Amino acid sequence: MPNNITKEYLISNKAKAFEAECKSEFEAFVSKHGAVKPVILCAHNGKRYDHRILCHHNLRFKGRASDSLDLFKSASPGRLSYSLKSLYNDMFSANIPAAHNAMPDVYATLRIMNKMKVNPGTVVNLSEPWSCVQARVAKST
Repeated sequence: MPNNITKEYLISNKAKAFEAECKSEFEAFVSKHGAVKPVILCAHNGKRYDHRILCHHNLRFKGRASDSLDLFKSASPGRLSYSLKSLYNDMFSANIPAAHNAMPDVYATLRIMNKMKVNPGTVVNLSEPWSCVQARVAKST
């Protein structure tokens, strides 16, 4: 599948509309896990993609956000590529099963973080408050 997710792809894979189907579930999940401080949303290439989508949908969130690209660059500087595909292939000599789908990409990101020994302190230090993410996204649009 190409990196550009099309409307046709979403329809053919019966993707749910975020606003109507997923937003409340997502916010409930984040709220439920709010007892663990701080709650940090982590996404690969989040600054360029996921964070913008969540801001567009006015996600109510009082936690923090990080981009696993920053984490991977900090843990393993000097690589030629930090794409999820390249990192996973380099570390596990395999392709990501069902890449570019949410849960397989989450599991791949987690495996890479564990293999690189990214520690929780680094995640906190390289994260930013969600309000800063919202301000950055608003400034860029």
